This record gives sequence, C-alpha cells and structure tokens, in this order.
Amino acid sequence: MMKKLAILFILAGVIVMAYPAYNYYSSVSDEKQLLEAFEQIDQEGASSNETTKSYKELNEVFNRRVSAEESNEEEADQSEPSQEVEEQSESNSKPEAELENLLGVITIDKINVELPILEGASLKNLDKGAGHLKGTASLGQVGNSAVAAHRSWTYGRQFNRLNEVEVGDEIKIKTKGKEYTYVVFKIKIVKPEDISVLNPIGDKKVLTLITCTPIKEATDRLIVHAELKA
Repeated sequence: MMKKLAILFILAGVIVMAYPAYNYYSSVSDEKQLLEAFEQIDQEGASSNETTKSYKELNEVFNRRVSAEESNEEEADQSEPSQEVEEQSESNSKPEAELENLLGVITIDKINVELPILEGASLKNLDKGAGHLKGTASLGQVGNSAVAAHRSWTYGRQFNRLNEVEVGDEIKIKTKGKEYTYVVFKIKIVKPEDISVLNPIGDKKVLTLITCTPIKEATDRLIVHAELKA
C-alpha cells in the first residue's frame, strides 16, 4: 500500500513539475499559430483592398471612356486632318515608362484580338491596350488574374467582340519567356460593383477578362473566366 502511495506521489510530482513546461510550449505554439494566421489575413486583406481599389478605378476609367467617345462622336465632323495626324502621332509614342510596365501580349484567335498587356488598368494604359488589375494574381500563377480592356466602338478593336467568345475557346497569354493557354469555362454579365468576379477559385489558375457592356453605355460588365490549360 505504501509503495503504491509513493508511486502516486512521485507521478503527481512529475506532473506538477512538467505542467509549467507544457504550458509554456503550448503557449508558444498558440502564439506562433496566431501570428502566422494574422500574417496570412493581413496579406489577404491588403491584396483584397488593392483589388477593390483597382476595380473601382477601372469602373471610373470605363465611364470616362464612354463620355469621351460620345464627345468624339459629336465633334468628329469638326476635326481637322492636321489635328488627327498629331493625335495619331501621340498615340503611337512609346515612352520608356510604358515599356517598363509591359507584361506581355494577349491573343484571342476566335475574335482576331492581339493586345499588349500593361500593369495597371489605368486610363492611359487602357488607351494603349489591355491592363492587368493590380492586386490580382500574376499572369499564369495560382489565383485569379484579371485583365481589362475597353469595348471599343470600332468593330474588332480591343475587346469590342469579346461577346463572341464562347465556352471552350482558347485565350493565349505571352509574357517574357513564357506562354500560357487558357480555356474559357464561364461567361456572364454583372453589375459594375460586383467584385466577386475577382475572387480566386480554389487553387486554380484563372484568367478573368473584363470589359463594359452594352457598347456605348457601359452599365454592366461582360466577364469571361478561363482556366489555365494543363
């Protein structure tokens, strides 16, 4: 009996002595997990905020473009040839800053589209080609990479014919030293404030094309989702 009591006392002592160490390491482990979780949340939040900001700016760019197109249409008959040549010369210029922002080229054979892709969907960039929305995944990488372009009023220019793209069609992206082929899997029309179109889809490598619709109004957004071909 005494032997059993002695063993129990010894075990109790070991437990009492071990508890502080266990508590310490458990606390450290919890702290580490929480810090890692916060870091991930913080990164996702920053990315989400930047994505939201980029999408809002894109909507402003689309709206300004529609207003500009309307003004140009009204003043078309009053334009002088010399003025048109000057504007064309300016549009053909390629400042070094723009070349630094050049990410690659997007090609959609179905609608005969080939556009340069610049970093940032700004008014200036979308006048030159397509823009990659900051805050979204990099081209060819896991996540949702968004690329926007104007729905030009001129047939065939920019994303003017994007509405003709169908599920199963291929979209090719060429970056510096790499080529990616995406296959369209979903097409939809949403309201300008619907930012859910930029959400990642699991661990898939998704490309999302964005333009305004209908032409000349830009009240909605035409969205084309494509997944990287294996």
